[in-house]
Amino acid sequence: MATNRAAWQEYDRWNAVVADVLFPELDRPAPVYLDVEDHEIEEIGARVGVNADVVVERLGEVVGSTIDRNSVTGGFKDHIERVRHWQNGPQEAVYPAVAALATFSLAAEQMASGDGLSSSNYYGRLANLLGGSKGRLHQSYMKVAEPLWAGLNLWLDRLDGRRGTPTAYALGKRFVGLPMSQALVREADRRRLEQFFVDFDLAPRSDIPAAEIEPLLTSWFRREHQTSHLGKLWAKASLRERFAEVAAVELRSWDGIDTSDESDGGQSRAGRALLALRMRNFPKQHVQLFPFFLVKEPSTARSAKLAVDSGDVAVDLVPAVEVDRAMVLGDGGAVDPASLLGGVLTVRDSAGGEISRMPRGVVVFRDDDQSSLRIETTQVLMGDDIVILALDRSTDRLRQMLADVARPGWTEDVSRSGLPEGWTLFENVEILARPANESGVHNDLRALIPLTSSQLKLTGGLSLPGASRNRWHSARPPHVRAISDSGSEFTVRLLDLGGDLSADDVVVDEWTDDGSGSVLVDSAELQLDDGHYAVEMVVGSAVTARREFSLHSSETRDEVQWSRIDPIVHDLGDPLAVLGAGRPGEGASLVQGVLVETAEIEGPVPAATPPSAVWWKPRNDQARPKGFNLRAPEVGTCFYTGAHRFDLPDARRDNDPRRYVSACTQCGMKKTFSGSYYRNATQYARRHEATEPTPRIDVRSLPPIPAGDADQGISWDVALDALRYLGGGPMSALERVVRQIEPSSLFLTEFVATLEALGHLEVRRSADRLVPEAWEIAPTAIVDTRADRVLAGYWPPDLVADLEEHCEQQRRTVSTARPGGLLTRTSTDASADELADWCQEDVLLARSAGYDLAAQLPVLSAVITALPRVPVTSHGEVQVFDPPSARWVSAFGVDTVGAYRAGRFASTYYIRTENDVAAGTIAVATAYLAKHWAAVTLTGKPLIAYSEKHSALVVPLGALLPGMYQRAVVLDSGIAPEVVRRQNHAYRDVSAAVAGRITYLLEN
Repeated sequence: MATNRAAWQEYDRWNAVVADVLFPELDRPAPVYLDVEDHEIEEIGARVGVNADVVVERLGEVVGSTIDRNSVTGGFKDHIERVRHWQNGPQEAVYPAVAALATFSLAAEQMASGDGLSSSNYYGRLANLLGGSKGRLHQSYMKVAEPLWAGLNLWLDRLDGRRGTPTAYALGKRFVGLPMSQALVREADRRRLEQFFVDFDLAPRSDIPAAEIEPLLTSWFRREHQTSHLGKLWAKASLRERFAEVAAVELRSWDGIDTSDESDGGQSRAGRALLALRMRNFPKQHVQLFPFFLVKEPSTARSAKLAVDSGDVAVDLVPAVEVDRAMVLGDGGAVDPASLLGGVLTVRDSAGGEISRMPRGVVVFRDDDQSSLRIETTQVLMGDDIVILALDRSTDRLRQMLADVARPGWTEDVSRSGLPEGWTLFENVEILARPANESGVHNDLRALIPLTSSQLKLTGGLSLPGASRNRWHSARPPHVRAISDSGSEFTVRLLDLGGDLSADDVVVDEWTDDGSGSVLVDSAELQLDDGHYAVEMVVGSAVTARREFSLHSSETRDEVQWSRIDPIVHDLGDPLAVLGAGRPGEGASLVQGVLVETAEIEGPVPAATPPSAVWWKPRNDQARPKGFNLRAPEVGTCFYTGAHRFDLPDARRDNDPRRYVSACTQCGMKKTFSGSYYRNATQYARRHEATEPTPRIDVRSLPPIPAGDADQGISWDVALDALRYLGGGPMSALERVVRQIEPSSLFLTEFVATLEALGHLEVRRSADRLVPEAWEIAPTAIVDTRADRVLAGYWPPDLVADLEEHCEQQRRTVSTARPGGLLTRTSTDASADELADWCQEDVLLARSAGYDLAAQLPVLSAVITALPRVPVTSHGEVQVFDPPSARWVSAFGVDTVGAYRAGRFASTYYIRTENDVAAGTIAVATAYLAKHWAAVTLTGKPLIAYSEKHSALVVPLGALLPGMYQRAVVLDSGIAPEVVRRQNHAYRDVSAAVAGRITYLLEN
């Protein structure tokens, strides 16, 4: 038994090197494998100081010196003990079993390159590497394999993709299967799988069980690739299960770009043009359609050419904010929605070449679990949540098919705002069955035939941002959806994986399909605690699919993410700090949440008298200009007729096992055809039989989708707690949370502005574009509003409970309310003095935060002067803000003083002062800032009204006070602004002193 310190010191040295070489920090998350390739062996040798040709042998000796070769089952018990110690230590500490796992993987690689998968092959090779008895190693390895590999997955999960995302999973032959999942397919071969994904029209980031991928791979290898290295691996039947698991992992992270063709460095495939759909509910229901591109170099913004009916026009391609590794048009509304559905979308891109999308009469959109978008797909999977747009000519056939394949409860709409005339919107569609007669399905509807026959899926709930896509908030856990039309009964079981990697999993609950082919579970009803769980689909005694997930809240915050936060402190010496875009905090007047470190003010604080009545008459914005029209498809093509044309070889009169994929020559829709004459003849005969087969899953017997079951129940409170769990980070992480409440950009803006104003959130914006870049939860604070004391910033439930206990001892209470029905306001009637004794070192008591902040803020004119400016260029068709009607109206250029917006539904806001007109410049602004500046500049009056009698300050709907001007007003009362009569926002309980100070700042 290895107990000497020197052996472990040498092991730790090798372990650190192997971890850094095999799992280096990545620019973006990607699947990583403990697959020791030749160049990595050379690097390990260079770092530890041994020749490359003896690295594997020396690594085996180092690991072997730490195991007890004389123990029958406990040879690796010291490694397990070290993993337990690591699990309870710092989350970023290097996983201590990487070197040991590397030897497990090397043994699997040697086995795969030899006689294939078998226990005798594996344990013999492992014994050769580590030394000792093959039989004893076998028993010892089986005792620790799963917890050691699970620890590797946990380490990578903790780091949230910084060193890659975990891949060490196996359903069958678990003990040998785990190292085989790492060593079987080399990096170059994994890239070649992208061609397989493209050939079968698999949607990027799809989650398909390996058992469902295996028959697709069989078909693919039969058609081609039989002589490739991949084909030779597939020829070994014992390796296919592992191979399919690798393909499933790669598909879950695939970004939709095929880089597999090495003949030209992976540049031959230009990419794909698709449609994306956003279903907006705020401020009203609306459908937004826009182009979506999967192209090379997706992180580099550039110009491109868009083909329209009048010729080519220049457009900007910019990285998509919501979806990683994708691009959209800079102006998402550049193309008219009706033309986008009915025209030929062609873009010529300098990096990716020319890409086109042909129109289709039925367009299917699949939920993208990375964003709030629905993205076009040409092939659904069993269990998919989809939205469909259908031309009028296809709706009758579509209704009939949905009655066969979709769960009851789907709806249709022809009058939704943004929906082009002649199209019908079908939503809340869950595909849970195959059609009764697949061969009789019209070609327009073939995208609705599931490519797979089973699925175990986690859907809905509030998913938390992260590289692994397996984290949810415990107050809104995912739904479990298990589907199979195999005819075999199955069981779904929920496991609690616990906190100890070496402990047995605990079965929390289980459900059987009772022959229905489906199990639907709302896990919120189980009231699960924060923790690590798994769901498994079991047929007989075999686990056919498994999904691991974890539940979190602010009570179990992400310590790794919190440790990375760069604190956001604003220096009011820079006027742009009002918008969160100033220089980092260094001066005398600093702001962080409700914390206001003030410079000494000499003399009285200037104030002014606000207007006492609303002086504007709100009207709706004028319609924005229509987008471009694309080139229409030729008359008589399948878009108009529904008749598709496929070019096929003649079917052979033999038992040809191959299946051919052909694309419609007019729209590009793909369809698979059998190469066997006899199989085709049999299918033809069945299609014309008097009776049709019935589907194995009868969707009509399933419970319907509950009305409004589109996760509208995700509340502001749960979203805020999710942000408290994360602590801070890039703006994309915050957007990922907020857009699950409501996907519109307008809602995102108001949500962030409200949380900033309440002192819960701090945001840093770029100084050149005023775009939010990063955020953090504000420090824990209690704000004295005169009427009560309000909680702001980081308040997890256990800290609130401590405050409640203290207040109870003081015979005081802690109460909650939801002004406007949105965010819960937690306050106490305990006085500031009574709270001062309880407040810990990290709890700030702010006695007059609203007025103190207002007193320090710069005047509006100083902010306008500090705005970033650019030369005036053509901004296309723009709108100008009209203060008397508080709306945007059409404008002819930007030649005069005013506040402007450009773009159709991704607007950019600008201001032109008299100095700008003279200098030929224009200032970049925010929507709220532009409106309030325009009111004062063009009418001489601030865009506010104040009732001293009701202590209420009013602004027009959509014209909240900009930046910290709003924060000062809100912190005065601790109450967020409310909508009044759908025309205005009202700030309640605002003191006359704060209202007067804000008026002065806006007027000067």
